[in-house]
Amino acid sequence: MVALKIESFALSDQGLVRATNEDAFAKMQEEGIFILADGLGGHNAGEIAASSAVEYMLREIQTLRLFQKQNIDLSDQSVLDFLDTSMQNTNLWIYQLSISNPYLHGMGTTLSLLYRHNDKLYLAHIGDSRIYRFRKEYLALLTEDHVHDMTGQGPGKKVLSQAIGTSLKVRPQTQKITYMHDDIFLLCSDGLSDLVSEEEILRLMDTSAALDTIAQNLIASAKKSGGYDNITLMLIRIVA
Repeated sequence: MVALKIESFALSDQGLVRATNEDAFAKMQEEGIFILADGLGGHNAGEIAASSAVEYMLREIQTLRLFQKQNIDLSDQSVLDFLDTSMQNTNLWIYQLSISNPYLHGMGTTLSLLYRHNDKLYLAHIGDSRIYRFRKEYLALLTEDHVHDMTGQGPGKKVLSQAIGTSLKVRPQTQKITYMHDDIFLLCSDGLSDLVSEEEILRLMDTSAALDTIAQNLIASAKKSGGYDNITLMLIRIVA
């Protein structure tokens, strides 16, 4: 496999209804770190949960970065185990914050990340934010939505079965991801995926377009469909 080179773009929009933006993200292209969180909770607790989770997860990953800088070749399972533990530690941190302050009680957040380690790609995920891979006119959902089955409860009814900070333990999804030249990975909050169909996402994922154009078109589509939630996305293209 050739050396992994990427380009990326991130964009976050408050949407048309929400008074604040409770999404948070970190994009560190050179380090190969892409993290997205969608907070939940009353007052500004969702915003605090999301931003705190992103910051804590970044600190966790710095240990993996030390191995990478020293050219230490970790096994795939070692990286996956580390990401799992990091998600668990982040969950405990947010949970402790939520019980330490009555204004933050019940807060939580989704947390999804894509991480490059020694020219390999890995993901870790909790909640219903999503990671897609676009390849040669095909869109693949790589993550599982951690939601309870609300069949028959009406449109838009959704309760997370897992989120960072809402319980003492979580069971993150972690996996190694294959990639090819010109693949585009999309990380997004449900402000996009709930309002824009996969068919429409596929239509807008034009590999000949600049990433910022794709991002702007995706957000415009979500807002055209109501824009009732915050909309955050990151696009990562494999260029070599």
